[in-house]
Amino acid sequence: MNHILKILTIACLFAVPTLAPGAAGAITRATPHVAGGANLLLITLDTTRVDHLGCYGYALPTSPVIDSVAGRGVRFTRALTQIPLTGPAHATMMTGLHPHEHGAVRNGVPLPPEARTLAERLSDAGYRTGAFLSGWTLRAGLSGLDQGFDLYDDSMQDRYHLVNTQRFAHQVTPPARTWMKRHAGERFFLWVHYFDPHAPYVRRPELFDALGPDTMEATRSIAPRTLKYDSEIRHMDDQIGSLLATLRALGLERDTLVVIVADHGEALGEHGYVGHGRFLYEEIVRIPLIAAWPGRITGGITVDAPVGLIDLAPTILSLLDLPLPAFTSGIDLSHLLTGDRDEPPGGLDDRRVYFETYPGARKRFWRIFSPRVTRTPILIGYRQGTLKYVYDTRRKTAFLHDLAGEGEDVNLIGRQAELNPMGDDLLRWVDATARSSTYDMADREDLERLRSLGYIH
Repeated sequence: MNHILKILTIACLFAVPTLAPGAAGAITRATPHVAGGANLLLITLDTTRVDHLGCYGYALPTSPVIDSVAGRGVRFTRALTQIPLTGPAHATMMTGLHPHEHGAVRNGVPLPPEARTLAERLSDAGYRTGAFLSGWTLRAGLSGLDQGFDLYDDSMQDRYHLVNTQRFAHQVTPPARTWMKRHAGERFFLWVHYFDPHAPYVRRPELFDALGPDTMEATRSIAPRTLKYDSEIRHMDDQIGSLLATLRALGLERDTLVVIVADHGEALGEHGYVGHGRFLYEEIVRIPLIAAWPGRITGGITVDAPVGLIDLAPTILSLLDLPLPAFTSGIDLSHLLTGDRDEPPGGLDDRRVYFETYPGARKRFWRIFSPRVTRTPILIGYRQGTLKYVYDTRRKTAFLHDLAGEGEDVNLIGRQAELNPMGDDLLRWVDATARSSTYDMADREDLERLRSLGYIH
């Protein structure tokens, strides 16, 4: 019965009329903008590990700007992504739904136009909306995330992996600053996405210029690949500083909610793996989540409650005094940001935060045809307290880890376990609430890019 009710609720959600997605670039609006409320600056960090930021304990000076935002805002220590893939993770941010619920389960599978996004809700409330993207998986036709944006700037000219496009932090920040200045007299939602820490990594000078004798000595034990990755974070951090300096210069800091969050992390050789997408290890699913708003959010708070990307949209809407979605899998965390440390009935300590991932990475990129997208995740699981449960749907194997004990190197269930009842329950949940989707909206060039990165077969 609960599954049926949830299906009906989701059906009602997708039946709500919405603005049709526009093409990349400026989108013409017919509705006027009105003043009221506060601004929202959402900064998303691609492929950024939580444990490689200074405010989360990293030794190298990778993130002085982000650290300063955390110091005057709220830092979440147990935030998790719902999926370690860029497009689907951002779709979850914007909708408050799990990937299998909103349907964009893979890079290249767009968010359905019927879904209601954060941008659409703020646009309907009179906000100017602008997005500046720097990774091709977030292009309008691939992600469907242009819904509700007046301007969705996804122009990228730099090539990597032969056919894939991106732009660097120093390229995406200037147009975002210009847009902010242009709309400083209006209420706005500005989303800036930084792709830099994504492979292939480039050695950036900013980090090494900032190293003192002690930290320089510490780098001797760090792998060159990891140092390049760290330098990409520092380059991104410097550009975030430029963006926030513009906000201050315009006198908008006290009128703007700033949220900094990553879509997922990155494995740098742990468990014999480099990258993201295939596995749900802690270095991949743990993410930084920071929010600041002088005068509204209590500064210097650390929140240890388990949270996820699904909580972002309802929390932002609540902080901006806007109506919450009729349905969301996330919860409103605003009470944890404004100094009211009392938790809602039931508390959050024992909350389960779910995550999933789908078939993707492959080596034989010369295959021409791609199969239809499966609705079944290859891995699905959750964290509850210090315990982490992961179910491998292909091998029918369950893993239970105690993160406060021996961690992910020890399976408390055992590899010989047969079909685990909890795994079956999770798959029934996915099947009851999933949306089907295909690559029909992706053009030939985009499909080739997806193949070359290993996201599709």
